[in-house]
Amino acid sequence: AGKGDLGTHFPSTDPQWKDASSLRFLEIIAGMIADAGGTIIYIDATVVLQKPVIAQRLPEMAAAMALPLGIDAGRIHVKATTTDHLGFTGREEGLAALAVATVDF
Repeated sequence: AGKGDLGTHFPSTDPQWKDASSLRFLEIIAGMIADAGGTIIYIDATVVLQKPVIAQRLPEMAAAMALPLGIDAGRIHVKATTTDHLGFTGREEGLAALAVATVDF
């Protein structure tokens, strides 16, 4: 949507965002997209982590994301993968997430 990155809108130096739910961020971002005349068509998200195995929770994650985004959970695909024990995610020092959104303006 050309609105800048997350740090532009939710700087880690601003105490109001400390411990804020990521679902709240989604709600704000969905509002920004709507205000700009956009409609979220589809979300594709990948969670990269070695453990725990989250495959059975993926539909729940899509449903949780759908509500603040204001779209049907069927338009959100969440998947998980590992790095086969490589890097910080493979060493279980953290996780990573990637997402792509299709937005119609």
